[in-house]
Order: sequence, then C-alpha cells, then structure tokens
Amino acid sequence: MNMQPPQSSCDGGLLPHLLHFESMTDQVAGLAFPCDPQGRVELDTLGDKLRNDYFFAHALIGLLFKRPTIKLATPLA
Repeated sequence: MNMQPPQSSCDGGLLPHLLHFESMTDQVAGLAFPCDPQGRVELDTLGDKLRNDYFFAHALIGLLFKRPTIKLATPLA
C-alpha cells in the first residue's frame, strides 16, 4: 500500500494524518485515507476509487476491517 502523505486540496499542504482501517485477515490489505486530527475525511477531495474504498472499508468494520485508527503520516525522505 502506498503510504505517501496525501495532499490536501484545501490548503495545498500535506495532511499529517491518516485514517487507517487495519485488515482483520491476511487476505485483505488495510486501507488508509487522508484525514484531519479528529479523523474526519474530506470525501469531496477524494477521487472516485479512493472514495469507494473508504465507503467499502467503513461498511465492513467488524467483518473485514478493525475500527479505524488515526495515525500520523510519515513523509518519505
């Protein structure tokens, strides 16, 4: 999974947080989405695939994914 810090379309800067949905199985990869420090995801700024992945992960909490956690995005050096 690509864990590059996502760009915010609001201020042109980097969003320092990711809402991470950890997989409950080895067969499904975890998913992460740019968010604010409270875990709010700006759905309007996501592309169609990423937005669909967000809804997919959110709908399958407890079945395929654990409850999401907020993590600091680590910049690639």
